[in-house]
Amino acid sequence: MNNGWVKLHRDIVHTKLWANPDKLRFYLLLLMKAGHAPSKVYGVDLKQGQFLTGRNALNLELNEGHRANSKHFVSSSTMYSWLKWLKANNLIDMQSTSEYTVITVFEAIDDSEADNQLNNSSTTVQHQLNSSSTTVQHKQELKELREVEESKKKDIVEQPPEPDPETQKRNAITQQVIDYLNKQTGKGFSGKSKDARKLISGRLSEGRTLEDFKTVIDNKVEDWLNDDEMVKYLQPSTLFRPSNFEKYLNQKPVNSTEKGWFDL
Repeated sequence: MNNGWVKLHRDIVHTKLWANPDKLRFYLLLLMKAGHAPSKVYGVDLKQGQFLTGRNALNLELNEGHRANSKHFVSSSTMYSWLKWLKANNLIDMQSTSEYTVITVFEAIDDSEADNQLNNSSTTVQHQLNSSSTTVQHKQELKELREVEESKKKDIVEQPPEPDPETQKRNAITQQVIDYLNKQTGKGFSGKSKDARKLISGRLSEGRTLEDFKTVIDNKVEDWLNDDEMVKYLQPSTLFRPSNFEKYLNQKPVNSTEKGWFDL
């Protein structure tokens, strides 16, 4: 992998791959790992453009030099979604067993070998674009074919990026808050609700903590859980609303026998 050089078709700058630096870095890693000639690894026969790897090993190589919480760290699940995207866009092929995966990088196969590879699999326009034809007429034909092929791939939806660490932390706290509310009230609110996430995130941005949310829930459960009129207000939209949260958090405990209407 450390010897020799690799080539790229200039057309890559017009693809979605070019717009995502980390995904492009991953594709270049695959291109550099692909063998330039047939070989045999651990008893597995590999053709030109192929290499043998495992999911964890490939992820370690991709993240070399990047800490787990850094901007350019790529999780194993994201990497796997990129592999599926590259395969769906006919840039690679994957053949997996319970022990290993053989990846074929079509850009790393020369013209003669590419013909053999493509005859054994479905021939696509993208494969043709990766050939090294030098005639202007042929390049123009390939360009036109690529445009037709691209129009057929509009339904391919790229996986959304994973949320940043701060968002992941807020989502985790949101789920804990909703789980606690459901436990105390016997209800079944969802931690994935956009409205609930927005309310809880807003209070977290004001410096409130998980314990503050639990205090609000405990205070109002004590007030309303056994009140047929008020129990329906034990919900995120009431408890975590900006105009209510502060006063619910700082209210003085009331006797369990006292009932009354509270501002909603």
